[in-house]
Amino acid sequence: MSEHPFDSKKSDHFFSTVNRWFAIECNNLAWDFLENENRTPAESDRMLHSAHAACLHWLQAGTVVNHQRALVLLGTTHGEVNDGNAALRYANSAFKMLEANKSELADWDVAFTYDSLARANAAHGTLDVAADFQKQAREAANVIEDPEDKKIFEDWFKKGLWKEGSLKTE
Repeated sequence: MSEHPFDSKKSDHFFSTVNRWFAIECNNLAWDFLENENRTPAESDRMLHSAHAACLHWLQAGTVVNHQRALVLLGTTHGEVNDGNAALRYANSAFKMLEANKSELADWDVAFTYDSLARANAAHGTLDVAADFQKQAREAANVIEDPEDKKIFEDWFKKGLWKEGSLKTE
């Protein structure tokens, strides 16, 4: 974690700043673990704890956008460790928030939400549903306007459950 940017005077602004800083740090740590294909079981535990901590801190200092993205992260991290029930719970909550707040979210949020739903369903063992959500994630990625955002999603989409554009079923 980086050096904290806040002074020690306790006020509403102080607590908001602290929560926002921890939300960002925990979010980034969880994504670092997610992207590590050689993660140890202990690192998987830290990944889950970091994702939950990020969500908690975003609830204190973030917007609906931050909360929705934290739910996507929770769905994805739980899917990554094959905790299908929790993964589905969080990914479905992220989808409901996406639907309710679409105008506030970025185009890439749609792709990541469908990807989280696909991975959650795969972890849950509902591979036919996972394949449908994988297809929706691919379609959502096709309309991401910013080339850099699109590349970030494409690089992520190629990892994990996805191999050459299709869901791994073995």
